[in-house]
Amino acid sequence: MRADAVFIRGGFSNWRKATEKFREHEKSAFHLDAVSKVAALNSTPISALLSEVVAKDQNTARVVLKEAFKTARYLVRQGLPLRVHDHRDGHFWQLMLDRTESLPEARQWMLRQDNWLSDNIQNEIIEQLAHDSTKQGCQQRQGVLLDSAKGLVSDTDISALQLPTWDVASLGLQLKMLGGLTKDQTFLTVQDLARFMSALHPQTRGLFSEVERLVHLCLCLPVSTACSERSFSALRRLKTWLRSTTRVPSARLLHPDQRPFKQSQTSRYQPRQMGYPGRRGSA
Repeated sequence: MRADAVFIRGGFSNWRKATEKFREHEKSAFHLDAVSKVAALNSTPISALLSEVVAKDQNTARVVLKEAFKTARYLVRQGLPLRVHDHRDGHFWQLMLDRTESLPEARQWMLRQDNWLSDNIQNEIIEQLAHDSTKQGCQQRQGVLLDSAKGLVSDTDISALQLPTWDVASLGLQLKMLGGLTKDQTFLTVQDLARFMSALHPQTRGLFSEVERLVHLCLCLPVSTACSERSFSALRRLKTWLRSTTRVPSARLLHPDQRPFKQSQTSRYQPRQMGYPGRRGSA
């Protein structure tokens, strides 16, 4: 302890047998602890190294996922199958290998984590693309309706709605007429426009049949594009509503309508005309 105190407090000044004293001091606990602390200051902590590795792996996975979405979108647009019997034999896997040829880290990650591009993952990618396409279409239609209410709609916007089975010419004319009718109104949502149109006079409302049809399309969510939980909830509410509104009351079943037929209706069904013999004693 006394020898170590020389190095710690006052400093080393006696250079007689200095090398031997230095060797002894190197074995002391004070020196070893000081060396470890200095080494820790100049090196990166293990937690930081692990975080850096995780962040790098996440960035690589993000690159692979981005390429996977591009590949699936291309195949879906071309109408080509993504896979055959095995997910490594289809167009999707082969295109992914081609896309990651210039990305060695991404290809290495893809080959190491091939289960992340399995059949289930490919189905989820297609489902996400379908949801995104439906969302973009709904937003585009809502934007055209709100712009037409301000008188800002153009023929290019109408033709971009992608409604091949509709009368686009009539729809465009009605949307332009709608701008003149709603110039003093402010609509923030399509629901506001729907309430405005429902309050119109029936004759005036009949002039905007295609516009009203487009409003219904924007406000309705197809069951095929909704998630399973939302679809089940909507169908359950619809079933409950139908059961409560169309169910025949029990009192009505116990008391059927017994109003007599008119004579003009029963005269056509005489016993002899129906092929049945008349009563005895009848002419």
